Amino acid sequence: MKASALRNFYYLNTSIIDDYISSIDGSLVQTEDVSERVATDKGISAGAGAFSIKVDAGIKAQIEKETKRILVQTYAGKFQKIYNFLDSENEGVPFYDYMDEESWPNISRNQFLEIDVTIRLSKIETIIGSLGTILPFFDKIKNDNGTALMDTETQNAINIIQLFRESNNTNGLPAELSFINPGKYKLITYFDENSFISEQDKLPKEVTIFAKVQRKLRESEKVNLTNIIPVLEKLAFNREMKRSIKHIMEELPEELMDNIKGPGAILIPIAIYN
Repeated sequence: MKASALRNFYYLNTSIIDDYISSIDGSLVQTEDVSERVATDKGISAGAGAFSIKVDAGIKAQIEKETKRILVQTYAGKFQKIYNFLDSENEGVPFYDYMDEESWPNISRNQFLEIDVTIRLSKIETIIGSLGTILPFFDKIKNDNGTALMDTETQNAINIIQLFRESNNTNGLPAELSFINPGKYKLITYFDENSFISEQDKLPKEVTIFAKVQRKLRESEKVNLTNIIPVLEKLAFNREMKRSIKHIMEELPEELMDNIKGPGAILIPIAIYN
């Protein structure tokens, strides 16, 4: 995508963008004053109190009018500044809508990329999202005696779902990115849920993502897209329960493990747009 392209943003990590702008400028500018001066030549006739002052029509004076505007820097503008900086420093930001064995060696740690992909949230996040939306409504349904319809076990299930949600808020929303023209190379990322401008389920099927390579995955490396160990550890109240976590992990169904196998890369997402 050209550096001057107009974009429709769906996601912007403003914290990362501010950090990069600060690094480029040496400081973070929130607003910018712009002055406009308009000069005109005209004859003047004016009065001051009881005294009349006249300027001959042939005498011309220059009048300056100054208008001050305060321009607020938008994050779209800040992103464009970062993009232009990287574009000029690196002779263009690399763009990919597919990846092959010839292109893969060109990808390196800390490199900025622009990629056309489809986004798949982790399988467990899809499950959590559905249950998290439905289950709380059951708590409002009361029996004839006024007690809640949900029993203790159901309430515990909701509490566990909430723990997963809190874990995602801390660690990021896990997702697999697939090139428009897919191949063997896998891309993993973790979105900041607060950085979405559009609702996640309303994103276009195909989007462009601007991201930084955190690290590359070896061909034999396997990554669990959703790390549920921190959640299980919060539920463990004693040593015996903590020891049992390892066995539980071995017995979890594949849809909860959601393993991604290299070769590939883990990316830090900065923006999503079209």
